[in-house]
Amino acid sequence: MNGIRSAESQVLQVLRERILRGELAVGDRLRQSEIAADLRVSTTPVREAFRDLAAEGLVQIDTNRGAVIREFTRDELVEVLELQLVVETETLGRAVPNYTDDVIERAAILHERMRASTDPLEFTIINYDFHMLLSEPSGRRRSLSILRGLFNVATIQIKQDIAAWEGRRAVGEQDHADMLDAARSRDAHRMLQILRDHTIPAIEHLKAIGTESTP
Repeated sequence: MNGIRSAESQVLQVLRERILRGELAVGDRLRQSEIAADLRVSTTPVREAFRDLAAEGLVQIDTNRGAVIREFTRDELVEVLELQLVVETETLGRAVPNYTDDVIERAAILHERMRASTDPLEFTIINYDFHMLLSEPSGRRRSLSILRGLFNVATIQIKQDIAAWEGRRAVGEQDHADMLDAARSRDAHRMLQILRDHTIPAIEHLKAIGTESTP
C-alpha cells in the first residue's frame, strides 16, 4: 500500500507541476495509459492522482477514465482567493500560538529561497510551502486540506501576477518578511492583519482586470 501511495504522490507532483508550468494546457486530455507509460508506473497511481487533481479543481474527470485540464474564469479565481483568505485566517489564527523555533527557522529558509528564485513557478510553489508551513501548526486537518486545494488553484493566478503585475513580487516579499516577524513574536493579531493586506490586493486586482475586459 505504501508503494502505491508513494507512486501516486510522485505522479500527482509531476502532473500538478506540468499543469502549473503550462506544459499541459487548458483542454488537454490526460489518459491513464499514456501517463502510466510516460512515468513508468501502473495505471492505479495515475487514476488516484487524477482523482486528487479533480478534488483540487485542476482537472475534470471524463467518462473515458481520463481527465481534462480545467480553465478557470475570473469569477472562479476571485472566489478561490476569497475562500483562501477565509480558511487561512482560521488556520493561521490557531497556528501562531503553537509555533516552535523549528517552524520559524524553516519558514525563514523558505523566505530566503523565494527571494533568491528567478523562476515565477518556483517562486509560487515555495510561496505555497511558506503559507502552508505557517498554517500547519493549527492542527485543523480538514481546513488544511481545503487550503491546500485552494492554493493549488491560486498558484496559477499568482504565477501570472508575478510575471505581469509590476511590483507585486517585491510587495509579496515584504509581506512575507513581516509575517516572519509576526511569527517570531507569536503575534496572531498582526499576522492576520498582514495576511489580509497580502491577499485583498490580489482579489481587487483580479476584479479590476475582469471589469477592464468587459465590453
